Amino acid sequence: MSCGQFVCVLSAQPSLRDWRIEMSTFPALKRRARLNSRSAAGESNLKIPGKVTEPYVIPDIVTEPYAIGIILLDFVKQLLRAGCWRYQRRLSPYLDGELDQTMAARLERHLAGCAACRAQCEDLRFAARLIADLPTPGVEAAMAPHWPSPEGEPQRVGRPRKIIFVLAPAAAVLAIAAVAAWYFNRAAGDSWEVARLSGRPMIGANSVDRTARLRTGEWLETDARSRALIQVGLLGQIEVDPRSRVRLIKTGENEHRLALARGRLYASIVAPPRLFSVETPSAVAIDLGCAYTLEVNETDGSLLRVTSGWVLLECGEHESFVPAGAAARAAPDGRLGCPYFEDASEKFRQALARFDFGADKRDAFATVLAEARARDALTLWHLLPRVEGNERERAYERLVTLVPAANTFSKADTLRLDPATLARWKEAVEFAGAGVDPRKIPVAAGTLKPVGPMLAVRESHTATLLPDGKVLLAGGGDRNAVLANAELFDPGAGGFSETGSMTTPRRAHEATLLTNGKVLITGGMDGRHNPLASAEIYDPATRRFMPTGGMRIAREAHRATLLNNGKVLITGGLSPEWPRQKLAEIYDPSTGAFSPVGEMATSRADHTATLLANGQVLLGAGSTGRSINEAVTDSAELFDPATNRFIATGNLAAPRHKHAAVRLRDGKVLVIGGADSRLRGFYNSAELYDPATGKFSPTGAMSVARYKIREAAALLVDGRVLIAGGGTRLEIYDPATGVFSLLPDRVTTALRYSTTTLLGDGTALIAGGYGGEGLPSAGAWLYLP
Repeated sequence: MSCGQFVCVLSAQPSLRDWRIEMSTFPALKRRARLNSRSAAGESNLKIPGKVTEPYVIPDIVTEPYAIGIILLDFVKQLLRAGCWRYQRRLSPYLDGELDQTMAARLERHLAGCAACRAQCEDLRFAARLIADLPTPGVEAAMAPHWPSPEGEPQRVGRPRKIIFVLAPAAAVLAIAAVAAWYFNRAAGDSWEVARLSGRPMIGANSVDRTARLRTGEWLETDARSRALIQVGLLGQIEVDPRSRVRLIKTGENEHRLALARGRLYASIVAPPRLFSVETPSAVAIDLGCAYTLEVNETDGSLLRVTSGWVLLECGEHESFVPAGAAARAAPDGRLGCPYFEDASEKFRQALARFDFGADKRDAFATVLAEARARDALTLWHLLPRVEGNERERAYERLVTLVPAANTFSKADTLRLDPATLARWKEAVEFAGAGVDPRKIPVAAGTLKPVGPMLAVRESHTATLLPDGKVLLAGGGDRNAVLANAELFDPGAGGFSETGSMTTPRRAHEATLLTNGKVLITGGMDGRHNPLASAEIYDPATRRFMPTGGMRIAREAHRATLLNNGKVLITGGLSPEWPRQKLAEIYDPSTGAFSPVGEMATSRADHTATLLANGQVLLGAGSTGRSINEAVTDSAELFDPATNRFIATGNLAAPRHKHAAVRLRDGKVLVIGGADSRLRGFYNSAELYDPATGKFSPTGAMSVARYKIREAAALLVDGRVLIAGGGTRLEIYDPATGVFSLLPDRVTTALRYSTTTLLGDGTALIAGGYGGEGLPSAGAWLYLP
C-alpha cells in the first residue's frame, strides 16, 4: 500500500476512528484532537517501535467537519512554500520506489536543502511503517462490498451524503486559498521592502508610513521633504533622495533592474557582478560590486559617481568602466562621456566635457591631452576607441609619456584596438592611477601555463586538494546562476573532468578536507542568494555528494577550519539570524553533526581563520554587522580547542575584510589586502601576526591593491607565498626579505574570488574568478616555480 493511500484507509474503515494512534502524520489534527474515546470496548493502542507514542483519537471526518478546515489550513501553508508543492506531490511515489533515477536524484537534492519537505517526508515514512503494522483482513473480507454491522446484518458501504455538504464548500475554499497563495507569494517574490526615512514617500497613490512593498512595475516617488530606503533583499540597500522617481522593473534570481527617471539615489550592493543595474533615460549603470551615487535630470542627463569598486556605464555600443573616485556622464541624447577622476584639474574636466558633449572637439581634445596627469591615463585609455586617425595616434603618444611602463606595447596593435593589447594598457593605466611604476618592482621567478578552460565558468567557488592529488572545484556562480555542479582537475592528465553535483547550488561556501579524505561543504548562498545552513560531504571514492547534518544558523562568507583533533570549527558569516552571528559551531565527522561551541567576541564575516602551530585558530578582522555594508573591524581573537573559548589578541594595523591570510613556516601569519569598508579604497598593504607576542606589525606592500582574495594565496614549498587574485599579475612574498615581487606573466582577467591551490608537485593551480568587466571566467593556469 502506498503512503498516498493512507488517508483513504482511515476513512474507509470506520473501526479505526476509535483507535489511539500516534498522530505525527497529521500535525494539524494532533494539535486539536484530544483523548476522548467514544467506545470503552475494543480500544486499542497502536505502538510503533522506536517512537514515543502519545494516545490521540482520530475525529470522525464525516461528523466533525472542523477537521476538514484544519487539514485545509495545513494545505494552504504548504502552498505558501513556493516551489515545494511540485516536490511534495512526488514524496509518496518516491518512498514507494516509483520515481525514475533522475527525478529521485532531483528530489533528494531538494530535500537536502528544505527542512519543511524533509519533515513531511519523514511523516510519510512514519505513515508507511504504521500501515505495515495494521492488521490485514482476509482476501474474502477485502473483496466484500460491505462491513458487518453491530447487529450482524450486512450493511452496504456508502459515503454519507453529509460529506458532500462538507467537501463542496471545502473544495471552494481550497480553490480560493490556492489562488490567494499564488497571488501573495508572487507579490512577495516580485517586490522589495521600502522604509520611510523622512517625509511622505509615495508608492503609486499610497504613502509609505513606516514600511511598504515596492512591486514590479510600481513607482516610488519622493517630494522635496521625503527620503526612502529600498532593501534589495540581502544584496544591499538603495537610498532615494528627495525629488526622485524610481521604478522596479524586474527582480529575480539572475537579474535585478531598477529605473531612475529623475532625482538621485545612492546604491550599496553586495552581489555577483552584473546582477544589479539601474536604467536612466540616457544610460544604464551596471554594478560590478560597488557603491555609487547616480543622478538624473532633464538638462544634464545622468551623472555617475563611484565611491567603491567599479561600475560599468553603458550606452549603445559605448561603455565606460568607472572606478572608485571617478565619475562619468551621459547626455540626454544618449552620448556617453569618458570617465574621469574627480580630483583632476578643472581645466581638464571642462575640456573633457566639451569634447564629449560640445562642438569644439578639436581644441578640447588638445587641452585634454595637455592637462592630463599620469592618473588621468584612465580617461585617455577610454578615448582611444572614440577617436580615429591622427587623434588616436596622438592619444597613444601621450599615454606612453604618462605611463612609461607601456612603451613596450605594440603601437600598431594599440592603434588597431587589439583587445589583448588594450587589456595590457588597462592594467598599466591602473598602476599609473595608483602611482606605481611596475618597472621598479622586483621580478619574481616562475612562469604561468594555461591549462583551462574549466568545464564551467566559476567565481566564489571552492578548490580542494584531494588525497589522490586531484583538485575538487565545486559550485560558485556563473553570469546567470549559482552552480551545483563540480569538476576535478587531474595534474597528471592536465585537464578537467566531471564529477557528481552537490545536492544544493552554492556560492561563497566553504570546503574543508577532513582527515578521512572526504570533503565537508558548508553554507554559502543558494540560487536566490539566501544564506544556507545545510552541509554535505563529497566522497572521492564514489565521486558523489551526500547530505550531512545542518549548521545551527545559515551562513555565507563564513570560515571553516580543520582542527588538529579532526573536527571543523565554523565561525562567522552573514546570516538572516544576525543576532546569532557570533555563534561558533564544531562539526564532528564521527557523528556527522554540528554543535555550538560558544560565541566570538565580535561578529565577523569575510574574515580570515588560520590554524596556528599551537592548535589555536586566529580569527582576523572582517565586517561586523548583519550586512556587508556594516563597519569593518581591525580586531582579532583566538579560539582555543582545549577550552572551547575565544580569547582576545592584538589588533591589526588596519581594519580589513575580503582579505587573505597564510601561515608561514616560522609560525607567523601573513595578512594581505582587502578593504577597510565598502565606501573607501582597497589595500595593497600587508602585515604579520606573531603568536609569541600576540601582535601585528607591518611588512612590505604589494604592487597593487587586492580585494576579494580570500582563497587566492598559497604557501609554496620553498616557504614563499603566491598571491594570484585581485589583479592580472601574480606576486610572490618572500618572508626572508619582507618584499613582494611581480611575476612577468599575466592571466587574462583580474580574478577576483578565484582560487589558488598548491599541488603535490609544488606547482599551483589558479582557477576561475571574475575580472574588472564583471564577467566570471573559466580560465585556469598552473604556476611553475
